[in-house]
Amino acid sequence: MAAGSGYAGSFSATQACAATLNQPKAGTRARNPDQARLQPGVAYPVIDASAARTPGWYRIQLPYVQPSGRWVSAQCGKGILTATPAPSTPATPSTASRCTTPGLADGNVFAVSWQAAFCESHKTKPECAAPSEWAAGNFTLHGLWPNLSSCGTHYGFCSAQAQAKAFCDYPEPAIAPPTMDQLKKVMPSAAAGSCLQRHEWFKHGTCQTEWDADGYFATAIKLTEAFNQSGIGPFMSANRGFSIPTQDVFDVIDQGLGQGAHKRMKFICTPDGMLVDIYMNLPAHIPPQATLRELLQAGQEGFSSNCGNTLKVDVMTH
Repeated sequence: MAAGSGYAGSFSATQACAATLNQPKAGTRARNPDQARLQPGVAYPVIDASAARTPGWYRIQLPYVQPSGRWVSAQCGKGILTATPAPSTPATPSTASRCTTPGLADGNVFAVSWQAAFCESHKTKPECAAPSEWAAGNFTLHGLWPNLSSCGTHYGFCSAQAQAKAFCDYPEPAIAPPTMDQLKKVMPSAAAGSCLQRHEWFKHGTCQTEWDADGYFATAIKLTEAFNQSGIGPFMSANRGFSIPTQDVFDVIDQGLGQGAHKRMKFICTPDGMLVDIYMNLPAHIPPQATLRELLQAGQEGFSSNCGNTLKVDVMTH
C-alpha cells in the first residue's frame, strides 16, 4: 500500500498496455520514459487508485523499473481493491473478516519439506518426475505463512481474488526474473510448472503488507537457503536412506541455529516415520538484515513432533 494512499489490491493484466508515471488525462501527455508495459497474465500489487468505486486508473507496483509505482488504465485488465481509504469512523472487522484482512499477523510460520518424502505420496506431481540434484539433497521451500493466532490455521486469502480450484488457475504474481530463477531452485513446483508459488502468494502472501510478491519470495528463498546452510541440509543429505535418532536432528538444528531452536518447530513425519515437513515459528516482523538464527530466537516456543524416537531420511528413487 502506498504511504498515505489507503488503497491496496491486485491488478491482473490482460493487455500489454503502457505503465506510466502519471494518469494521462485530456490535455496531458503520458510520461513513460522507459517505455514500461504490462505483461498479460501477471497480477500486480495495487498501491493507489483514481477512485474508491469503479476507478478508471490503478497505480500498481511494477518490479524491476524505477520508479516502480506506475499508473495503468482499468481497461487493461481486472483490478480488485482489497482496501480503500478508511471512513471517518472505521468499522471494527468481525472475527471472520479479520481472518482474511491483511496486515494483522502476530507471527509467521516458515515451512520446508524433504522433497523425497513429499514425492512418496505425490508421485504424479511433475516436480517429482525429474527432481533436481539440489532438491534431492536439501529441504525445499513450502511456504512463508503470516499467522494470526485467533484464526488458528485459517488466516489466509486476504485479497479479493477468488479461490481457484487448481494452483495454476491463479495469475502469476509479479516476480522479477532473477528472483524466479532462484525460486525455481528452492521450490521445485515453480520449476516444474505446477504453480505452487501462485497458490502460496494468493493464500498467504496477500496477508502480509511488508513486501510485494518479489520481496515476499526473495525473503522465503533467503530463509530456505539459511536453514539448509545451518548444517541440517548436509546432515540430512549424508543420511539419505537411513533411519536416525530424532534427537540427532534436533541437536544439529540447535547447533546451527541456536540453543533450543528446535523447540520453536513442528516436525511432521509420515505414518511410516519419514520426515516430510518442518514448520518454524518466526516473529511477525522479519527485518531485512535478520538472520534465521535471530528470527527463531525471537519466535514463539511451540514444539511438536509425531516422528517418534527415530525417523527415516527418504531418498529420491527417480
